[in-house]
Amino acid sequence: MIYKPEIDGLRSVAVLSVLVFHLGSPYITGGFTGVDIFFVISGYLITDIINRGMQDNNFSIVNFYRRRALRILPPLMVVLLAVTTAASLVFLPEEIKDYGKSVLWTALFSSNIFFFKEINYFNPEAKFNPLLHTWSLAVEEQFYIVVPILFYICYRFFRPHVKIIFVASVLISFILSVALIFISQKATFYLLPTRYWEMGLGSIIALYGLHQKFTGKAADAVSGVGVMFLLASLFMLTESVPFPGPAAILPTVGACCIIIAGRNGIAGRWLSRPTPVFIGKISYSLYLWHWPLIVFYRLLYAPEITFLPGVLIALVSLLLAFASYHIVETPFRRTPARIGNFRVLGSAAVSLAVLIGVGVLLQKFSNKINDYPPEVMRLAAFNEYDKTPEAEQQYRKDQCFITSGTPGGSNAFKRDICLAAKPDGKPRYLLIGDSQAAHLWGALQSARDDIDLMQATASGCKPTIETEGERRCVNLMTSVLGDFITPQTVDTVVFSARWQQDDLPGLQKTIEELRGRGISKIVVLGPTVEYSQSAPLILARIAWGSAAKLSDYRIEQRNELDETMRAFADKNKVEYISLYKTVCPNNNCIDAINGVPVQSDYGHFTDVGSKLVAGMIAGRL
Repeated sequence: MIYKPEIDGLRSVAVLSVLVFHLGSPYITGGFTGVDIFFVISGYLITDIINRGMQDNNFSIVNFYRRRALRILPPLMVVLLAVTTAASLVFLPEEIKDYGKSVLWTALFSSNIFFFKEINYFNPEAKFNPLLHTWSLAVEEQFYIVVPILFYICYRFFRPHVKIIFVASVLISFILSVALIFISQKATFYLLPTRYWEMGLGSIIALYGLHQKFTGKAADAVSGVGVMFLLASLFMLTESVPFPGPAAILPTVGACCIIIAGRNGIAGRWLSRPTPVFIGKISYSLYLWHWPLIVFYRLLYAPEITFLPGVLIALVSLLLAFASYHIVETPFRRTPARIGNFRVLGSAAVSLAVLIGVGVLLQKFSNKINDYPPEVMRLAAFNEYDKTPEAEQQYRKDQCFITSGTPGGSNAFKRDICLAAKPDGKPRYLLIGDSQAAHLWGALQSARDDIDLMQATASGCKPTIETEGERRCVNLMTSVLGDFITPQTVDTVVFSARWQQDDLPGLQKTIEELRGRGISKIVVLGPTVEYSQSAPLILARIAWGSAAKLSDYRIEQRNELDETMRAFADKNKVEYISLYKTVCPNNNCIDAINGVPVQSDYGHFTDVGSKLVAGMIAGRL
């Protein structure tokens, strides 16, 4: 295969975008799309290798996986060794257990499935998992398993239709991605079926021989379109945009345009210069090293990365990547042919088996890795509060609180329980919103036994008439806000959610709509205090001897949003209750009651916390 320096240059754009985004740049808000650029590149290169081999009748699946193993595993093993050592020194028991799971799933090249089940990529707690970034490696490895099989079947039985079949598979994946983004954004983000089309676009370029298809001004025009698409993805997309879905067209089509134009286009010529090519060559190691360094900095020094520490982390990442490329990557990739496939693949299998064993042992002995004081263990255990019967009862999960894991989605919502006011003549209140409404229901109802408090809540679901997101959310909010709320069914509507600035226009339209129907009393509960890591883990680490304070991890933007929402409520003449100031009077936040943490993660209340807040605000409803 002819070396194409502009491809390495494009890799540099991808990895630097991810690096700067992970360092917290307020400007490159769509830097996470660097992964999508990687996907297109991988699809193009791998398909070109396989397709040429199939056409020449000399493709060997064993040799293919030999090259993959020598390329991927050695740097990954070195990084995992370093990260596991660091994790064993600084992690708490629950963190070690979770880390052990991620090691195991990484070894199985299925960490994307694990993280799909465990964590939202954009949630604050995701910033403290040192192997989160391996999800994209898992997606690529799964692609490397599927594509050779697809090519073999196509060339064996449908040789004249190989291109059509591949294009059809890409279209199916894209349609699936667009459809599922409104059903399960997490699944669409993490899983191969909804990411396949991104790599498939690169595959189509290889299959149709489109690389450097254009010359002169046409190549510059195609290249220019690619640059504009990439810039739009990096500077216009944000974490709040449903992704991948249609939004992923920007980075993927942008990358495709630059690959198609190649060095005939202006972007390709620039990307072929020594500096972008150098960074592109070390991009795999740079991708592996940068994220663990960021995570451990956040754990050991400060949860937010300022400019100078960010520059230092970037430089250390580059140095480690440079060393890894020359000391680990290059020697293994140049493994001589006399070292047979059996030895190479056998060693790879043994290495992965060892990783699986390490992952199992870390989970089994997570409490024994360090000599943890009892108080540390007790506090850390609250990080698992959401899995307890108390939490199930507090939220009324799968009945009045619908999550992405609720069987049946919005159909599981128990209207006869959640929206049925008792025939006792008490005022009828409706608490509507996401999980940050659901965690208050039980305590508010107990604190106000003079009202009937109905509940309509779904995780990640903003209570507005034009809400977007997964179907379970849209269906529930459309049903409740659309036809249930009338003066005959509800006296007071209480809105509560994990508000963001861009929710306010939709909330205003919803308030106006309800007023038009005759709902006179509307209460908005503002954002509560949030932390960049789980509050119980922060408290446990402090009890373990950390010099940090809980306030160091406080996300100050929530306080700013609280002030914005108070002004919003005044303007719209609705009642407003500041949960932030309830939990943090005079900016001194209540972190525990009689040793029990007020919050169970970055922002949700424990039963104790919920009762504390409800007792302080119930009289104002």
